[in-house]
Amino acid sequence: MTTPTNEWESLMQAVAGPDKIILVGFKNDSLKYLTGKTLAEVAAMRNLSPEETAMDLVVQDGSRVGTIYFLMSEDNVKKQIKLPYMSFGSDAGSYSIEGVFLKSSYHPRAFGNFARVLGKYVREEKVIPLEEAIYKLTTLPANNLKIKKEEP
Repeated sequence: MTTPTNEWESLMQAVAGPDKIILVGFKNDSLKYLTGKTLAEVAAMRNLSPEETAMDLVVQDGSRVGTIYFLMSEDNVKKQIKLPYMSFGSDAGSYSIEGVFLKSSYHPRAFGNFARVLGKYVREEKVIPLEEAIYKLTTLPANNLKIKKEEP
């Protein structure tokens, strides 16, 4: 986590520190109170280094522990949105908003990716017009993935 290398991706180095990593996904109920805290905060609470804390959390939770990394430059995002070939998507899972699923936290892109495009970048900041956003949210990704409309 602390040694620069080209052999693997160090997200801690990419975000420039543990204060830019928010913990969101715990399976173990005894750790869920840490949801929403940064890795830096939890490390300070435990009087451990962020690296030791990250490893301890993975072991204690028996999972990868869901995280949010603040990696992207807002100016770069706006530049990318304007590119004619750029389409939108999400690598988040699909989750129910009811029942047992409410007991866990998920990365915001599982619910807010498309809403953010329409609300922030179309309505509020007017980075692209609504029609272009709809195209980039629907037709363009379908074309990129070669998804064809079935004829009746």
